[in-house]
Amino acid sequence: MLRTARLPGVLRVAIGWSLVMLAHFIALTYLDAYLSSVGAPRSTTGVALALTGVGGIVGTLVIGRVSRRSLAPALIIAPAIVVLGFTALAAAGGAVWIILAGTTFWGAGVAATVVVHQQALLLTGARAPETATSIGVLLAQGGFAAGATVGGITIDTIGIGALPIVASASVLLSLVLAGTLAPTIRRAERARPT
Repeated sequence: MLRTARLPGVLRVAIGWSLVMLAHFIALTYLDAYLSSVGAPRSTTGVALALTGVGGIVGTLVIGRVSRRSLAPALIIAPAIVVLGFTALAAAGGAVWIILAGTTFWGAGVAATVVVHQQALLLTGARAPETATSIGVLLAQGGFAAGATVGGITIDTIGIGALPIVASASVLLSLVLAGTLAPTIRRAERARPT
C-alpha cells in the first residue's frame, strides 16, 4: 500500500477526495438542525435531501462527459460545484428556493467528485489500480467519520451558522490539491495505452 501511495498523484487524489467527503458529512450530519436554525420550514429537510440525490444523479452524468475530454479540469469543476452549493446554503437565510438550489448543487458536486477522484486514482495508480482505489476509499471513509465530529466541534465553538463555511473551507483545500495535480494527470493521460 505504501508503494502505491508513493506513485505520483495517488496520495494527493485520495486526500482531495477525503476532504470533500469530510465537508459533505460536516454539512449532511447537521443539515436538519442547520435548516431549523435559519428558519426554514420543517419540510425543507426532506426535500433538500431528495434534491441532493437528484443533483448527484445529474452530477454523475455530466461529469463523465467533462472527464472524458480531460480529467484535470474535472478535478477542479466537481469540488467547485460543491463550494457553490455550500455558499448558497450559507447565504440563503430561510429562503427555501436558495436552500434547495444549494443542496442540489452540493449533491451534484459531491457525486461528480467521487467519480472523478476514482478515475484519477485509476489513472495515477495504473500500476496498482486496486490498491490505489483502496487508498482512496480508506481516506474517504476517514473523511466520513471525521465530518460529523468536525461539524459538532464547529457547532460548539463557532455556531451552527458556520457549518457551510467550514465545509467550504475543506473543499477549498481539495481544490488546491486538484490544482497541483494537473501536470501529473496530463502525464498519466499521455502515458495511458489507447
